[in-house]
Amino acid sequence: MEKELISIITPTYNREKTLIRVYDSLCKQSYKCIEWIVVDDGSRDKTKELISSLINQKNKPFPIKYVYQKNSGKHVAVNKGLEIAGGYVGILDSDDALFDNALETLMGYWNAMTPQEKKEFKSVTGRAWQMQRQEN
Repeated sequence: MEKELISIITPTYNREKTLIRVYDSLCKQSYKCIEWIVVDDGSRDKTKELISSLINQKNKPFPIKYVYQKNSGKHVAVNKGLEIAGGYVGILDSDDALFDNALETLMGYWNAMTPQEKKEFKSVTGRAWQMQRQEN
């Protein structure tokens, strides 16, 4: 069975220093059928240069699409990403990261559902964070 594409949309504004966290997280995903859509909401830092360098890598692990728009707000950037997304959609902010098996786990649950069960969903969202325990 062919895997279904997940389009990860990242709206960003002046986040060149944190975007690599998203990229690294996507590179570590066990689910490999993804594309990354970065919608730059008018950044004045080196966001464009960073994403261009990732796009120009010879052996990048997934397609990367970059869109620049005049600063219009996160909601407009997300909607722009939705216009060009090619599959299921996930939205990761420019400082987010996923557990390495997050997309595989999500798609595993999704694909285990019946068509009738799938009709009950409009979207799925989640939030998790990992805290390190400090030893005394």
